[in-house]
Amino acid sequence: MKTRLVPPRLLPLTSLALAALLSLKSVELVRAAVPAPPSPTPTAPAGKGVGVPSAQAAEAVALPIPLPSGAAGAVAPPSPGEQALLIDLRQRRRQLDARAQALDARAALIAAEEKQLAQRISDMQALQRKLEALDAQRRGQDEKRWQALVQVYQAMAPRDAARIFDALDMQVLLHVVRHMNGRKVAPILAAMQPEKARSLTDALAYRNHAQPASSPHPGG
Repeated sequence: MKTRLVPPRLLPLTSLALAALLSLKSVELVRAAVPAPPSPTPTAPAGKGVGVPSAQAAEAVALPIPLPSGAAGAVAPPSPGEQALLIDLRQRRRQLDARAQALDARAALIAAEEKQLAQRISDMQALQRKLEALDAQRRGQDEKRWQALVQVYQAMAPRDAARIFDALDMQVLLHVVRHMNGRKVAPILAAMQPEKARSLTDALAYRNHAQPASSPHPGG
């Protein structure tokens, strides 16, 4: 029995076919492993409204955009030196506020004391005017009584008046004689005891020297 042999020219063709088949399988495997690229999103023409944004656009809008360090609205945290300065300024502000409140309270207290002092001075002035009015009234009444007494002595005989004058206290006698008419005093002095008349004359001279601006005798 004879063995059938394949002609030698068929071997290269078979090898080429196997290689092409392996290449096709490799391309299909690569395509299956790599995902397809996304289709481009159509953009709306300018001036005809805004369409629905894609997922990538929405994500880009939602993400915060970092601002540069010098952009407006960006606040840098204070340094330790600035923090210490702010704390010091706050403490000084509190101290100034407390000092202002203390000064206001002191001014209010001084104003209240000044008001009380002014009221007290006003009350004292009113009391002084009242006392002066009472004193003037008393002196007027005393003057009337002295005038009535003087009129009695001036109406008496000089000898009778002299006997009474000899027994009077010197201060009372001085007051009576100073209110009398000088022409009425002379005969009474002549009728008085010499010692009493001399003492009365000395007292009148001393009092006139001590009070040069005193009012003159009524009718003198």
